[in-house]
Amino acid sequence: MSSRQNTSNLTCTIIPFQVGDAYQEMLLLRTNVLRNGLLPYTIEQLESEKNDVHVGLYLNESAVMIGCCLIRKIGQWSQMRQVAIDPSVQGKGYGSTLISYFENQSRSQGLFQLFIEARESAIPFYIKHGYQVSSTTFINAESSLINVRLEKILTNPIIK
Repeated sequence: MSSRQNTSNLTCTIIPFQVGDAYQEMLLLRTNVLRNGLLPYTIEQLESEKNDVHVGLYLNESAVMIGCCLIRKIGQWSQMRQVAIDPSVQGKGYGSTLISYFENQSRSQGLFQLFIEARESAIPFYIKHGYQVSSTTFINAESSLINVRLEKILTNPIIK
């Protein structure tokens, strides 16, 4: 799996699991965005992510992580999880870069069935990127928020 992907002024980088400052920066971003800065991840939750690909999104002119996600292989499916964009830069299209990276990494692994379990507020964003709602809403066990599963089947070549 490629560790870096440059897109105009953005770079996606694979972050080693539980190693270094970048991993800690990713946890802080996820905690602040996805858990309102209040609810830390448990050791068990973090340990369950050890086989996931941890991706950090950086502005090229900055060493500060502005976004992140996890990619998990589940059978023939690829799941994008824990998607977080710093609130100060939301709405600028940076989440689209993470989606592109996720889709390209999934293709490179021979995985063409993708899914995301997202909060209701994020559904329009994923629909805009070709994902379709595939389930009724459910309560996320980790966050206690209402989520929905969205899916996409890839058929196109890798997007640069």
